[in-house]
Amino acid sequence: MFECKPKCGECCGIIPIPRVIFDNTKECWTVVPVNLYYVHNRKGKRYVIPETKDGMCIFMYRDTKECSIYKVRPDVCRKYGLIDDLPCPYQNKDGNEWTEQEKYILSVKLTRMREKVLQVVEHGRKMDNGTTKPSAEDVRADEQRTEQHNQDRTE
Repeated sequence: MFECKPKCGECCGIIPIPRVIFDNTKECWTVVPVNLYYVHNRKGKRYVIPETKDGMCIFMYRDTKECSIYKVRPDVCRKYGLIDDLPCPYQNKDGNEWTEQEKYILSVKLTRMREKVLQVVEHGRKMDNGTTKPSAEDVRADEQRTEQHNQDRTE
């Protein structure tokens, strides 16, 4: 059976995060996003895509590759590796390692998936009057929260 590798972080890139989760977990950011993109799907569900300098998730600790919101992580994170559209690069949903040929096919598929997310960011399918950058005051407050959170985590 599939089980995530501890401290892997391979799937922890820029993803659309449901607005409800995003709004209720700002104190858990591990980095401050460069930009925030407010988008919606065809069904009208609202998401935020937080863009980071390194292209990784705002909730992933860079040093340990652990998730700061693991217990309330979005569905896309919970489904990663368990459904065909979100394959793990290391093992299939039965928990067996991929063959070299399968790894190559998956790397192409995962690259395309990441490109799609980046296209949304780049081309700006946005709502709420477009791209919303955090204010300088919000950035400072979030940096302080992040620093405090990281200090609390190491104590």
